Amino acid sequence: PPPPPPPPAAQLLDGDDDVDMDPPPRLSADELGVLGMGAADLDAIGRLEALGFPQDMAVEAYIVCDKNETLAASFLFSEYD
Repeated sequence: PPPPPPPPAAQLLDGDDDVDMDPPPRLSADELGVLGMGAADLDAIGRLEALGFPQDMAVEAYIVCDKNETLAASFLFSEYD
């Protein structure tokens, strides 16, 4: 799996290593449908999540990459270099 994301900026500034951040809430299929995503898109996002990426990052990359799953995966992995 990819390495964990970097710590929040506030944590970097104050040196507090004990910052607890809850992950963003998961979007439901209905909420993703509002974004114009169908069953094939939901499957693609699920596969990106299966690679170890959080749903919010998978959705964002998928949309930014014009719903190109391969490009979204490459983008996500490049962010974790």
